[in-house]
Amino acid sequence: MRSCVKPEGNDGASEVPKIDPDPDLFLAAAERLGVSIQDSVIVGDSVWDLLAACRARALGAGLASGGYGPDELERRTQRSIT
Repeated sequence: MRSCVKPEGNDGASEVPKIDPDPDLFLAAAERLGVSIQDSVIVGDSVWDLLAACRARALGAGLASGGYGPDELERRTQRSIT
C-alpha cells in the first residue's frame, strides 16, 4: 500500500478541467502516483467526493467531519462499492 501526502503548493485541482463530482481529479492523481484507480481508496467528507470516487471506479470511504451526517455518507459509500 502506498501512502500519499498532499504535495506543497498545487493541490492538482487547477490541472484538471472539472472537479468533484467529476472523477478527473482522482484519475489524474492516480496517474501521477503511478497507481491503478481501481486499487485506490478515496476518502471524502461529502457525498460529492464519494460520487466522484464511484464515477472513477475507486473505492469511496466517507469521513464524517461535520458537513454531512454518517447516514448520508454511508448511503453514498454503499452505492460506490456495489
